[in-house]
Amino acid sequence: MMASVVRLEQTGESLEWAIVERKSNKVIGTCGLHSFSEAGYCCEVGCLLNAAYWRRGLMSEALQLLFTHAGTLGVTRLTADIDADNVRSIALFEKLGFKAHAGRYQRTLPFV
Repeated sequence: MMASVVRLEQTGESLEWAIVERKSNKVIGTCGLHSFSEAGYCCEVGCLLNAAYWRRGLMSEALQLLFTHAGTLGVTRLTADIDADNVRSIALFEKLGFKAHAGRYQRTLPFV
């Protein structure tokens, strides 16, 4: 996975960040932007978090920082491809302002 992340970052196809637990300095997840549109105004959000850290608000905090950074890159629309049975992810992204549209979740970002 790490080799893929490095390759995609080097080609500009993806930007990925580690989520690190402050206390232990242990990597507990990732979040990133990928599948940028031709003009770069739209991209997809992806995230993973170790189940031992769920329901603590950590991914919500990380994604809010990610969305702010995306705005500084000129991104104005984010999408998330979430499996219909992944109710936790759906709830998280809806809480963060995403709306279901044509089988995907989308959110418009304010101009930075």
